[in-house]
Amino acid sequence: MADEGQSSSRIRVRLKGSEIGSTERQRQTIRGLGLRGIGDVRVLPKNAAVIGMIEKVAHLLEVEDAAADETSREQDHGR
Repeated sequence: MADEGQSSSRIRVRLKGSEIGSTERQRQTIRGLGLRGIGDVRVLPKNAAVIGMIEKVAHLLEVEDAAADETSREQDHGR
């Protein structure tokens, strides 16, 4: 795919809060992001649909740019 070379177009999402007490719609959004339990991490494409889903459940998520983590990994392997 054309976007595979651009790691900045991907984001890392981690579920940091429990779904307990959330609405059914929020739970479905979390599942739609591919997250199943606390601490679960997914690297997702950075597009309007994913950003919108993240905004709806932002209080339960930790989000970071996937490129920053990949850069630190490359530096670790270079030792």
